Amino acid sequence: MKSKKVIFKEDCGNAPKKLIIFELYQKIINNDESFLEYLKDDIIWDIKGREEIKGLENFLIKVKSFTNNIKEIRLDEIITHGRVAAANGIIELESGKLIDFADTFKFNNSSKTAKISVINSYYIL
Repeated sequence: MKSKKVIFKEDCGNAPKKLIIFELYQKIINNDESFLEYLKDDIIWDIKGREEIKGLENFLIKVKSFTNNIKEIRLDEIITHGRVAAANGIIELESGKLIDFADTFKFNNSSKTAKISVINSYYIL
């Protein structure tokens, strides 16, 4: 199977959480379950206006239900500060449809090895 792409401009490399967020997207769309290492066991994923997913197992089920249709993700920005991060961009589906999105992330602490505890997702279809 061909590897799916996450496109993001080069960065100064001075923000470890930016790399975590980039790798999270890359691993998710390529069905690489090692992305789970970035998440707390009691992760909460709130897809605004749709549903709230709780726990790693439910997160994995939900992610697998929609990643097969993704062709690539183009990240416009990843912004991090302390325990929070945000990313926005465009998801391109295999059908050619484009979905604008923004995700916010809360980490369990501000260390370089912090895990994501909450994700809030906003999609414009």
